Amino acid sequence: MTTARRSRRIVWILLAILGLVLLACIGVGAWVVAGPVRQLQQQYNGLVALVSDYYDAIQRQDYAQAFQDLQPGGFHAQLTQQGFIQEANDFDKRYGPVLSYQIRSLPDLGLQQGPTYTVEVDVARRHLSYTVLLTVQQVGDSWKIIDFDRI
Repeated sequence: MTTARRSRRIVWILLAILGLVLLACIGVGAWVVAGPVRQLQQQYNGLVALVSDYYDAIQRQDYAQAFQDLQPGGFHAQLTQQGFIQEANDFDKRYGPVLSYQIRSLPDLGLQQGPTYTVEVDVARRHLSYTVLLTVQQVGDSWKIIDFDRI
């Protein structure tokens, strides 16, 4: 084998090794990034599930179930299930039942630091449409609504 051929062969072997190292680095980088991204996605999914569960229950007028999504704090720190049910019934009598709701905005969990976040929900009742501000907090592995400005 000539020296020129041997040199080319060494170059190709080195390029192959460098290519494998590059692929390994890309794989490790993707794995490192995927963990936090997956965790953020799970947090968003949990947050959307909480708001949907809460307003689905209110739409069905199942206020006891909706209360299970609350961990009252702030202005509503002393709120009981019975008080919540009464407040919800009064709101229904005055403005009609909830016809629809839509999550307007979710917090940017990747940029904002907790412990609490605000979720905006557009609510339509028979005689009133409005935006609700829900204050949410992660409690253990799940989300809870700790305060709200209206039902």
